[in-house]
Amino acid sequence: MRPIAYEIRRTLTSKFVIIMIVAIVGLASLLAYENGSTFSSVNVPTTPELTTGYYISGQNLIVVGYFHDAYGSPITHITAYYEYNSSVYSSAANKLGFANVTIPSISTAKPTITVLVNYSYERFRQPVSSPQSPYHINPTISYSGLTIENAIFNPTNRSNLGMLAFYVGPNGSLAPQTTLYISPINISNLASSSPQSLKNESAFSYSISNFVETTVFPKVTAADKGENYSVVATNASGSFITFTTSSDAGYVGILGPLSLYTKLTQSDLQSLVFSGTSEILGFLIPILAIFAAYLTYGKDRTTSVLESVLKRPITRGEIIFSRFISNSVAIVSAVALSMVFSDLIINHYLGSYLSLYF
Repeated sequence: MRPIAYEIRRTLTSKFVIIMIVAIVGLASLLAYENGSTFSSVNVPTTPELTTGYYISGQNLIVVGYFHDAYGSPITHITAYYEYNSSVYSSAANKLGFANVTIPSISTAKPTITVLVNYSYERFRQPVSSPQSPYHINPTISYSGLTIENAIFNPTNRSNLGMLAFYVGPNGSLAPQTTLYISPINISNLASSSPQSLKNESAFSYSISNFVETTVFPKVTAADKGENYSVVATNASGSFITFTTSSDAGYVGILGPLSLYTKLTQSDLQSLVFSGTSEILGFLIPILAIFAAYLTYGKDRTTSVLESVLKRPITRGEIIFSRFISNSVAIVSAVALSMVFSDLIINHYLGSYLSLYF
């Protein structure tokens, strides 16, 4: 056997080296877990969201699901399940985040159709399933129309006062001309405010059309922190549009209260990973190097143990070099594994990986 191959195998199969690598990776992972789970500068959720709409074609109900993250961007590798009358219909999200199903032979005689919705995906190679939530449909209304999802995070201005506008029209058609009016409001005065007055007092307005999903981000600042905002929508003729929110349906939706978050940068990620691993690596790596060299090789005799398995002739320099390489492989393996596991754990809690250039 060649010296380097023998030394590497002997080092990596040493009980002491294995124990030290496991200890280094385990402790680094624990510190990464502590840092990631308690990091308070970022409050951006990392769990997927499903926004749902529908349209009815004949006796068929087509349910349109859109998977997105906290920024409103599409998510793939996730499966939606829609249960109706004890039958389950599933659909995997496509590259645009849509997971649609057709439910045949629905009963339009009932005042309400209830579809139970949930989804599943993998995290850390473990399956994760959301609880079922009921989606109520009035079969006399052939399409869901406009839905507003609030608390969408803005990737540029550090606020959570964005919204996702989601539209499913007749036969799945795109949204017509729609104008959104957004105005600051006191929640206690909302009941006495008419859609027209909220439109007149709007601080922002956005004209959107020809979309299934789109994000809207008011140009708020840090001075607006804690403010709530109302949303009303009109069509091309100026009539107010009834739309659905996550909790209700009507002419008025609520955004807020506005809170700010600190966008996670690569510098932040590197600090988090290093804070969980630098102390561990700085303390345990020298121990690994010193004791691996002593326990694995300190009692060897170059004329007996090694020469019985190594190709001859072999010089003392070759033995020293091969031992140095094998020790280096053990150290690099411990460092690499601790960084990989720390990065996975940080991503689990904060939704970002270290850059490949790191």
